[in-house]
Amino acid sequence: MPPTRGRPRDTAARERALDAVRDLLRTGGPRIVTMEAVALKATVGKQSLYRWWPSKAALLSEATLSSLGDLPSQADGSTLDAWIDRSIASLGEDRNASVLRAMLSAAAQDDDSAIRLRSVVLAPHMDHLRALLAAAGHDEVSAATTADLLIGGLFFWVAARQPIDETRRDALRRLATVGRS
Repeated sequence: MPPTRGRPRDTAARERALDAVRDLLRTGGPRIVTMEAVALKATVGKQSLYRWWPSKAALLSEATLSSLGDLPSQADGSTLDAWIDRSIASLGEDRNASVLRAMLSAAAQDDDSAIRLRSVVLAPHMDHLRALLAAAGHDEVSAATTADLLIGGLFFWVAARQPIDETRRDALRRLATVGRS
């Protein structure tokens, strides 16, 4: 086995740092997540954090994207109404909403985080939603545009901390029917 250079990476400390970010997000949102706060909470050196992540945005991105396995899938549901209901239920949970807000914050600050958000989070849900819209009678352009509007509305309401109530649910359902062939 070839010799390694420097000290080996402490994977337990790295995981503690990611857990610390998720905990800080749950308790106070992205604004309280600083490299200093994460280092203190995870009992790791700030230098280690910067060795693993070049910026707060990169750290937020990895911590939130790595918790996606815990999020209920928005793609659950075989009809548009089921997709809308499942999405609203999932994003109505505080924990899931805080993860989404953190991902959006990281994507706004960092190109790599934006690319990861699009490829890991948005792409699978958009593909599924476009297929549901096509099955409901939308042409390709209408399905793509309507999917953008549906997800954009949900994301905006979560980012703006607006309740996604029955009125908004009904508005999403009406929007999903506009533009059918």
